[in-house]
Amino acid sequence: MGNRAAAMIFSTLTTFACAGGDPQPETSAEVFCEGVCSVAVRCGEPSTQRSCVGFCIRQEPGLSNYAFDAASAYGDCLSKLDCVVFYSEGAFEGCWETARSRVAVDERTRSFCLEHTREYFQCAYSFTTQECEDIYKMWSDGVKERVAACHATGCDALDACVGDVFDDVYAEL
Repeated sequence: MGNRAAAMIFSTLTTFACAGGDPQPETSAEVFCEGVCSVAVRCGEPSTQRSCVGFCIRQEPGLSNYAFDAASAYGDCLSKLDCVVFYSEGAFEGCWETARSRVAVDERTRSFCLEHTREYFQCAYSFTTQECEDIYKMWSDGVKERVAACHATGCDALDACVGDVFDDVYAEL
């Protein structure tokens, strides 16, 4: 084999080796499970990172209800916990609040909240755009679409409809 052929093979192998490893998470479920599984495996769970992530995604299909940035911040917070804290009561709630403080409001959420708070205002409810954005920045566009469908229910049923959406979301998690 000539030097040129060896250089091409080495270059190809180096490219695959450097780019190798696990692909970047593409969904909210993947990015959340990456974080949870990194701490679980570090804390002694008897599986590999890859098998844990696969299991997590299969067991928790409702993770798709999280916005990607929210799932990323949530999983990142969990991944940094020590083992005692990770397995303690309240670890997930604490990281949820940490993630909420880190996630920025995107334009789709901002637009949704302008309409959503307008609907609430027309029904004589007090719900500010800032409160709306703080809540809904954590949820996927699919959840926001399900809530937006509640706008057609009228004032008498609006709050109950939104409550039903979140009952379903939490049941899926």
